[in-house]
Amino acid sequence: MTENEHLENIKELLAYDIPEFTPPDDGFLEIIGLSHYENINSRIYAYFLNQQKEPEIAEKFLAALFELIQQKKADKIISIDDYVVSTEYTTNKGRIDILIEDKNNESAIIIENKIYHHLDNPLEEYFDFIKGKSENKVGILLTLHQLTPQEINKLDKNYVAITHKEWIDKIKELGLPANLPLKKYIYLNDFFQTITNLSTMETNINELAKYYFEHSKKINSAIETRNEAQRFVDTQLQILAEKLSSLTRGKTDKWRHIVKHPNETTYYAIEFESLFKGNNEITVIIELSGDVYEKKEIIQEHLEKDKENGINIYKHIKEKGLILNTSGDSKYRYCHLVSKKYQLDIRKNEIEKFAEKLEGFIKEDFEKVMIEINNFLHPKPTILTEN
Repeated sequence: MTENEHLENIKELLAYDIPEFTPPDDGFLEIIGLSHYENINSRIYAYFLNQQKEPEIAEKFLAALFELIQQKKADKIISIDDYVVSTEYTTNKGRIDILIEDKNNESAIIIENKIYHHLDNPLEEYFDFIKGKSENKVGILLTLHQLTPQEINKLDKNYVAITHKEWIDKIKELGLPANLPLKKYIYLNDFFQTITNLSTMETNINELAKYYFEHSKKINSAIETRNEAQRFVDTQLQILAEKLSSLTRGKTDKWRHIVKHPNETTYYAIEFESLFKGNNEITVIIELSGDVYEKKEIIQEHLEKDKENGINIYKHIKEKGLILNTSGDSKYRYCHLVSKKYQLDIRKNEIEKFAEKLEGFIKEDFEKVMIEINNFLHPKPTILTEN
């Protein structure tokens, strides 16, 4: 595709209103990356179904399940009073994800919990393995999506298909206990949010994804222009380094180091990520790393004390609007010692003169400070003369 074709695509794209999309709140399981694990999901259901630990919540979970069973398989009337909940219950041919069993009544609910995995479990064997008459037991295939009529027809006759969202929606419909402690209420709603998120991702496409597929050709043109902008910035930083008799170090789309030699520990860092976010802002930094990082406090103290010693570095720092601090990362042993943000004016073609503008900023605002730091770190030896 030619440059003109890319530009035409982008012009067309900009004529559309890009939909706003607010991502759903993450539950705790999303935060730790475990929302799609069936065994963890099963344990949470089992926790809320536990009569001994959570009697009022368990009553709601079970009542909701009974209603759904009646709606979908009216010939099954299961009596469960004093029951035990198990997860990963071992049979001869596999493991039942969730088993709710009342041994006194010889009744049971056998739940096969499916998040994304393909169903290849021996459902009939699970059902037969649990003691009790057929009419006192029911199997549930718990899924994220509604089964098609064809899938339901293939399902074992003793099982009913229920979605995760149907179960939690029914619980909400029945209402949570009024006196539920705040912590338990938070736990429950966090789990409900996770189920909603999983169900939505399984069945729906969000507006931004839909927009992409509708305009993918034009969006890919926009991505290509972004790549060209990155290549332009890379070239300008190379030019800047040459102007300063230096080298560039680093290969990211956020920053580069301008160094006198590859192992330099006191150097300029250029942060340009904001250029690609519409802020047209760039940050110049004097950065310390390696062994020099350990001396950051005494270097800062030196620069601040200079106001008392008659040296004009501190005054220069203030006049030029430079920020003096030692923020950074101790793990990777680097810090930002002196920094300043600059706004580039597109209307004045300042981005086109990127290297030239940066050279001016560095020489006018930073060079004197860098010389003072290097003189402090590497003082010239005193030469003694004979009288």
